[in-house]
Amino acid sequence: MAAEVDRNRRRLYAVDSGWNPRENMPHETRWQVDEKVPVIQRRRFIDEFGENYQPGQHVTFLGPSGRGKTTLAVQLLMSVRRHHPDIRVVVLHGKIKNRDHVINDLAKRSGIPLVTRWPPNGARSRYRARKYRGAILRPLVKPLDNTEQENKLLAVEYRKAIHSSYHAPMKKPVIVLVDEAHQTHTDLGLRKDCEGPLMRGRPVCGEWSLVQRGRYVSYHVYDQAEHVFMFYDPDRNNQERYSEIGDVDPKELVALSRQLNTKTVSDGSTVSEALYFRRSGSQLAIVGI
Repeated sequence: MAAEVDRNRRRLYAVDSGWNPRENMPHETRWQVDEKVPVIQRRRFIDEFGENYQPGQHVTFLGPSGRGKTTLAVQLLMSVRRHHPDIRVVVLHGKIKNRDHVINDLAKRSGIPLVTRWPPNGARSRYRARKYRGAILRPLVKPLDNTEQENKLLAVEYRKAIHSSYHAPMKKPVIVLVDEAHQTHTDLGLRKDCEGPLMRGRPVCGEWSLVQRGRYVSYHVYDQAEHVFMFYDPDRNNQERYSEIGDVDPKELVALSRQLNTKTVSDGSTVSEALYFRRSGSQLAIVGI
């Protein structure tokens, strides 16, 4: 009886959260700290995540460069759009050149246009951008000798996109995906701007934060996220921030993330399993490769 209660407490899709489990689909399990954590097939997880995602929920991706944060985020984003076509998507993608192919694939498969300034198409009012289904903001900034000036030019467009996503009454929900949040928070000086959707965006605006250097981002990226995806990070300074997530033992997260498997795919890139934590019900699972 105790084992059955524990299994129900630890399963990914809790009945009281409104997620409909498919109990007849078998999955692998992995033992750690006397808990059985399910390993969910990635394709199945992505599909059901998109089906059950609620507008305004914040999502955080934690892990070092090259682990697959952007790839997983784009896969989940595509699933959300399939199941919720009314949700608009704003992607803030600027200086991270080695991830251009992932974002370009998102633009091609989803039809979300690439734009260089905000609002899209030179709309006079920032609020006119609400009528668009989404946009990938990639400002065309010429390399400058003055990095500080270059960052200021990027920050101007990012700030307009962030504020127009959650300010004023909005009829349609929106997801703001911040690629490499630590750079946006620190180099661009937009920490307070990014905290706006996290603190005041629900239930309309959900912020998805991709974090490589967790020690530098706002604590709201941790404590406001309903969904957290973690890749193993050996940096202890970043690990210390896990305590800010709440509702889960940070030592358990580190121990579980050490067990995540990785695989090198045909193009030479590395794909890793991800540890998933959902705040509602304190649910833990591993998203397979």
